[in-house]
Amino acid sequence: MKCRKIPVQRCQKLIKRRRKIYIMSCQFSINYPGPKDEIIQKLQQAVVSTGGRFNGDTSNGMFEGNTPVGDFSGRYTINGDTVDVVIDKKPWLVSCSRIESEINNYLGRGTA
Repeated sequence: MKCRKIPVQRCQKLIKRRRKIYIMSCQFSINYPGPKDEIIQKLQQAVVSTGGRFNGDTSNGMFEGNTPVGDFSGRYTINGDTVDVVIDKKPWLVSCSRIESEINNYLGRGTA
């Protein structure tokens, strides 16, 4: 069950995996006018420091990891100063806005 084609920030379809409920496909964009290798380094450090995996460059990439409330995975693309983020899998208890806020905090930008 995928809902990536729905042009809303939050998809309301639920899917059960490993006895946890996940909401599929959050999408948001972050404006980051700084050096692109800097944003990649910050994101990679944030994901890997929590035991996750990060694979990407200054154009696009993917990441995955886990939290005490469940697994997450996503991908990003960078177009100019805009970083488009798609969260493919996340715990039901964690909102899309919370994820966006945490990414902004890791980038040293505060909340969106």
